[in-house]
Amino acid sequence: MNRNLMRSLETAIVVLLLLTCDSFTIPSRIEAVIKLSTYIFVGFLVIRQPLDRLLQVGLRDILLLILILFTCASVLWSYDVDVTLDQLKALLRIFVFGVYMAARYTRREQMQILAITIGITSVLSLLAGIFFPSRTIVIANHMVAWQGIYGHKQYFARAMVIGGMTFLLFASERTSKRWLYLGFFGLTLGLIWLSTSRSAMALALVALLLVPLYNMLKLHFKLRTALLICAFMIIGFAIFMVTTNLETLLVDVMGKDLELNGRTPLWQRAIEVGMERPWLGYGYAAFWASPISYEVSRYLWITAELSSAHAHNGFVDTFLQIGVVGLGIFVLHYLTLLFRVVRLVFENTSIENIWMMHMLLLMVLYNAIEMNTILNGHVLWVYYVAFSVTTTRKSLPGAANPDQFIAPCLTYKSEI
Repeated sequence: MNRNLMRSLETAIVVLLLLTCDSFTIPSRIEAVIKLSTYIFVGFLVIRQPLDRLLQVGLRDILLLILILFTCASVLWSYDVDVTLDQLKALLRIFVFGVYMAARYTRREQMQILAITIGITSVLSLLAGIFFPSRTIVIANHMVAWQGIYGHKQYFARAMVIGGMTFLLFASERTSKRWLYLGFFGLTLGLIWLSTSRSAMALALVALLLVPLYNMLKLHFKLRTALLICAFMIIGFAIFMVTTNLETLLVDVMGKDLELNGRTPLWQRAIEVGMERPWLGYGYAAFWASPISYEVSRYLWITAELSSAHAHNGFVDTFLQIGVVGLGIFVLHYLTLLFRVVRLVFENTSIENIWMMHMLLLMVLYNAIEMNTILNGHVLWVYYVAFSVTTTRKSLPGAANPDQFIAPCLTYKSEI
């Protein structure tokens, strides 16, 4: 097969795999077939790369490997062994896919692939909302909300926030495609507004506010330091105003109560039940799939926006699954990875490094207020794995460019 055609085929498969990371409004049987086919696609991508090179990249981040192995070991104490075993297969598939992404593509190419993926879903969601409104527009909390081609408006809004941030960073470069990226950025903002997700609106605003802060990093050292100090003072003042006016912001502006539409009692009860197995948890993916979860949900009044399928907090969910030990490993790894990425940003203020830092920030924010993306099949976890191994410099400690260690691993240069 022609080499260029094979490159295009690989990129198309990667985009399809990223699309399957979210839930869409399709029949369950078709979704099951798609999920099964992802193993075949990942296998195809893996055999396209030399195994020793994939291992070289995949084994770079020891702490990440410890987290994955500990999660796999949770089958030994799982409350529901069958569910844990079934979900572990998906977790390992996602891990291998993330390693492949790191070994096959540079960080800029990974960023471009994400932009392509979200660009496709944003256009399809817009068209679906226009031509199939009965299936893509729902009533949520007494409001008309778009969910696009996604299975829930929050999944839809989350994807648009991630895509909007990526488009905005590309648009910050003065290239011939700048207006195209600005157009897609405007489209994602409009779709976020139509989703009526106030959390997504707030995160989109954070993305807008951080862009000027990132531009300061490119300035002369003294001027940059002075501007950063002013920026952090303004941010500190904003945090003070938010915390002192929390009730007004939640109730009057965001339309939520002080219990975040039932989230805080849900978290409280989930932690109480989790303390019955505090150190190791109930096993990966086992808690909400087992009758023990009724101990959390049946005593609580939860608004129509929520369901009992997860704790609506990634850190609480991780605690329930793999306990304090597993959550501690993740937090330690996250802080280590964040430190590496921040160091890269100060060394090289390319949009790829800034994008990585922004993705890590979005991951924490979404795990704190919305849905679990830790040890999960979501696109944020795929990129988290890729970031982890691409920012580890063990093989080439003297490399000035963190992407340099990947170049020898490629059999050919990627073109997207």
